[in-house]
Amino acid sequence: AEDGSYVGFDLDLAQEAASRLGLEYQAQPIAWDSKDMELESGNIDCIWNGFTSNGAEDDGTPKSNLVDFSYKYMVNRQCVVVQSSNNATTFDELNSKAVTGVAERGSAGEDYIESNISDCTLKSATTQMTAINEVNAGTCTFAVVDFLLANSIIGQGNFANLKIINELNSEDEQYAIGFRKGDDLRNKVNEVLQKFLEDGTTRGIAEKYGLENAIITDYSVLG
Repeated sequence: AEDGSYVGFDLDLAQEAASRLGLEYQAQPIAWDSKDMELESGNIDCIWNGFTSNGAEDDGTPKSNLVDFSYKYMVNRQCVVVQSSNNATTFDELNSKAVTGVAERGSAGEDYIESNISDCTLKSATTQMTAINEVNAGTCTFAVVDFLLANSIIGQGNFANLKIINELNSEDEQYAIGFRKGDDLRNKVNEVLQKFLEDGTTRGIAEKYGLENAIITDYSVLG
């Protein structure tokens, strides 16, 4: 937010969960590529920020081997953000040595660029918002970021001169909350998530951010 506070669906849901469990809520910014170390060290108690639970790390290790995941509560995909003046209409049209792509370091967006647009120059950003701002400033040609984030801000306010050229044909990303292995906090949060589905809390927060079509409404389907 403009006042420096942290806002968003995940943070609102986390704050509600902490309140329901009688725990103190504290938003802690971290470097995404250091998230597992931050969790193991105790600097944070869970990773609750668009954490893609399906798939594996770069070295092939399944993510579920590193953390205990909550229920999968939201589905996301990657998308491409460019300046509105850019005439490209598909991701393939950007595949040139003359362009610079940017994504958050260690993110699904970075993986997608590395796998699908090898001719461009890849720049790593500390956050997805930093990546979007690089495109806004004209220092990068395009960014690959979460559609859920981009769709909530692109084309309005400070980002009025940006557009989403397409949703990538990328694998659905199933968001879940990551906890230290064996931590009973995971089970307590799962109970709260189930209650939030039943009493409408999750849908209410999702509607606030225009994400009601992205939430998973039956936790038994994906586990």
